[in-house]
Amino acid sequence: MPQLDSSLTLPLSLSVALIYGVSKLSKIGSREPLLPPGPPTLPVLGNLTVLPLKEAHLKFTEWARIYGGVYSLKVGPQTMIVVSSVEAIHEILEKNGALTASRPSIEAIRRITQPSGMVSFSPYGPQWRKMKKAAAEMMKPAARQQQVPIRTAEITQLLFDVQETPQDLFYHIQVISSYVISILLFDRVDV
Repeated sequence: MPQLDSSLTLPLSLSVALIYGVSKLSKIGSREPLLPPGPPTLPVLGNLTVLPLKEAHLKFTEWARIYGGVYSLKVGPQTMIVVSSVEAIHEILEKNGALTASRPSIEAIRRITQPSGMVSFSPYGPQWRKMKKAAAEMMKPAARQQQVPIRTAEITQLLFDVQETPQDLFYHIQVISSYVISILLFDRVDV
């Protein structure tokens, strides 16, 4: 087998890496084949350059007339699916609700809220339903009325703490938030 000249190895390797990188980079912002149609995209940027900063509803309505009640937009590597027809909304939310009820997993949020999670960031399922039910119970007028003494005591403590050490304002706010949430949810303080 013939040997490759060592003076060509580095330029050839760099050329291959450059071609590979450019081909990968050019796919960012392009629409995958199985996505709904949408406005033409640019490499890397996708539809970022055509997204309106003002009166976006007018542009979205125009795109709905062109591409139909469901269309896709690319913003860099992210995909947005726009649903603008009542029929499509009904199909997605009512007929396929179990498939579409969840949220995308965001690693940073998952790490911050684990293991307890939060209603707004948790995936749809039994745990989410329990958390939603507990949150709904806490928002009822009778429950809110019972919370008044707890909130009053904690706000009084916050004012005292801020007066004593104003430089620790954000810490004091974190502490009061944790106290109130723990007391309201679990009838105890876990701070």
